Amino acid sequence: MAIFSNSVNNTLGRSNIKTASPGSGVSRSNSLGVSEGQLIKGTVTDVQGNRITIERDDGTAFTGQLSDASKYSIGQRAAFQVTSASPNTILLKALSDYYLLNSDDMVFKALEEANLPKSPHNIDVIRALMSTKQSISRESILDALKFCSRYPEVSADAVLTMKYLAMPMTEESVKQFEQYQNKTHQLINQMETMTDSINEVLTLIGKQAPDASGNIGMQFLDMALENKGFSTLPALDTAAAAPGELLVSSLAPDGTPLPEGTLLINGQPVKAGVINGEIVLSDPTDPLTNLTAELKELIENTPKENIKILSDSLYNEIPEHQSPMKLQAGTILTGEAKNDFYTLIKDLPLSEQLKQGVWEGTALGKDILSELRTVLPLLPAETSGKILSSPGFQALLKNQLLDGWSISPEELKNGENLEKLYERLESQLEQVSKFSETVLSHKTFSELNSHTNNVQGNLNFMKTLNENLMYMQLPLRLAEENAHGDLYVMTKKDAMKKHPDKLKILLHLELDHLGVLDIHIEKESANVRTKFYVEDKKIVRLFEKNIELLSDALLEQGYLLNNETLLHEKELDFVKDFVAQDVPIGDMKRYNFDLRA
Repeated sequence: MAIFSNSVNNTLGRSNIKTASPGSGVSRSNSLGVSEGQLIKGTVTDVQGNRITIERDDGTAFTGQLSDASKYSIGQRAAFQVTSASPNTILLKALSDYYLLNSDDMVFKALEEANLPKSPHNIDVIRALMSTKQSISRESILDALKFCSRYPEVSADAVLTMKYLAMPMTEESVKQFEQYQNKTHQLINQMETMTDSINEVLTLIGKQAPDASGNIGMQFLDMALENKGFSTLPALDTAAAAPGELLVSSLAPDGTPLPEGTLLINGQPVKAGVINGEIVLSDPTDPLTNLTAELKELIENTPKENIKILSDSLYNEIPEHQSPMKLQAGTILTGEAKNDFYTLIKDLPLSEQLKQGVWEGTALGKDILSELRTVLPLLPAETSGKILSSPGFQALLKNQLLDGWSISPEELKNGENLEKLYERLESQLEQVSKFSETVLSHKTFSELNSHTNNVQGNLNFMKTLNENLMYMQLPLRLAEENAHGDLYVMTKKDAMKKHPDKLKILLHLELDHLGVLDIHIEKESANVRTKFYVEDKKIVRLFEKNIELLSDALLEQGYLLNNETLLHEKELDFVKDFVAQDVPIGDMKRYNFDLRA
């Protein structure tokens, strides 16, 4: 940001000085006493195109050309540093935006003119006005202070930025906006905090009110075990199977989901699952199955190509030893927690197979919770209280809740599944909220209510954003971890209607092993251009080595990929880069504040 020209008129008293183009020979000082490295501060008195006039505090002034002169405003304090000086030539560079927008002398001068004390809050208000290029006249400052008093728990920057952007403002939405600004909005983290709070409540109930533990534990288990399968086919095509063919579905003929681990095969309920396109029997001797010899032989011998899937929501956790380790007790219950939990349940009326699975660590968390759900209301109060307050039970419950509040990449292929996830989450949050409100006088319940309200507020804020923008958080359920993602559609809704073949989106991911990953995607007709921004050169090489897999997959769908993998340039600014894309939040108006300030 250097002032540069071969003929720029500057005035120092009545003297004329010409600045040289960058790179000209210079000496360390000139006859006017300006030396290299000197800081020159002053007030902008005029801006015309690329020409800017600065008046110094001693009354002298100079005019120069600056490529980004439009970012300055008349009356604004500005600072430049002399990079070179000679008897007839000076070269200057503008200091950073931090000085321009947060200059203490500019803030203090505004406070003096407004006859206000230099309190931290007053300083924050003026800086917030300046950062959004609003007036800092006395009247504007007083109005801003009055407006900020409506939201005393939220930063002045969040309040005044929302006001400047004309966004709908409630106490809840302003708090959420601040979280998005500060990048503390991740649903996955808020849900982690909420489940920890649920477990604190269960500990309290289990130890201090064991008589209620059976009923309350049953309510939370019902929530955690709610069927989370996503199906887009409401009913089955019940046409008869051709010879040698299997018709398989996870839905009953009326379209309702079957219990997990149960499939309808040629019209008969069978304890089985689909793994890698093959039917795998869970327990062929189970009374529910009652397989005929013909069907059993058909299941065992039917090739993959003859298995016709009638719905897209098949459970893959059967048999248990092929389940993802993330879902098994041995992974969920770490260290001594597994042994302690086994000791706690070994004498309960649970199946011996389940107890053995807990001991070996192979039992699925959902299966353990399902059996506990059946027996918990029947147990003595002391026993059910010990279960609710045990670290093992709480770890299993937390894992199951988070599993149901997240979505896998496979499920994201159907856009409706994300909407269904949020609908279920809203419904369950309402249940937790009503429960926590019953004993608000106790600190533990109040904290749960607060955490629940925060997640609810986050969902409501996303709804507000989506009235004009397209943005969704992605609480992702991956093979070995849960991860946070943001999906920003950078193309405005009205532009998408005019040009449906053009689309710009940003997918922001925060992963344990790959770190922060930003994927910029531009689509125009069948051409897709992507830029992967990563944090480490090793990850750049990893993507470059494997990008052909993505290219081939897109080609199969009829798209041509052009990709670059780069190191991160900068973080996305939620306000300037997304919310305020069409608002001139970064443009300076020629007159922004009262010259007296």
